[in-house]
Parts: sequence; structure tokens; C-alpha cells
Amino acid sequence: MAQLRDDLRGDLASLAARLDHVVTEDVYLADQRAVTQRLDTLERDLTVVSRGREEDQARQIATRRWVISAFVAPPAIYVFQLWAMSRGGP
Repeated sequence: MAQLRDDLRGDLASLAARLDHVVTEDVYLADQRAVTQRLDTLERDLTVVSRGREEDQARQIATRRWVISAFVAPPAIYVFQLWAMSRGGP
């Protein structure tokens, strides 16, 4: 009988040790909410970065157009004027 009591106490002690490692539903749900909040924050940050990158690309395109027109327009106008004068224009 004493052996059964000792075995039962040992089993209860190991069960108590295992129960200490069990996560309650409330803790699990709180952890899931925290993960969801982190994911939402990351998605918002990614959206902001993506929009910023798109704006930077649009600015780069506009700058390239301006630079190209700044270097191409004067020679083009000069060539057009030469062509117009050779045709007998004003």
C-alpha cells in the first residue's frame, strides 16, 4: 500500500510538472492577438514602403524626362530652324 501511495505521489508530481508547461486558452488567444497585431503592423509598414518606392520611381521618371528634354530640345529646335531656313521659310 505504501508503494501505491508513493507511485501515486510521483504520478501526481509529474502531472503537476506537465500542467505547468500547458498553455491556457487565454494565454494562447492573447499570443494569437499579439501575432495578428504584429502582422497588421508589418503589412502597414510594407504598404508605406511600397507607396514611397512608387513615388520615388515616378519622380525619377519625371526627372529623366526633364533632363532628356533639356538636352534634346535645343538641338532639335536648332535643326528645325535650319531646315525651315533652307526651305525658304521666314
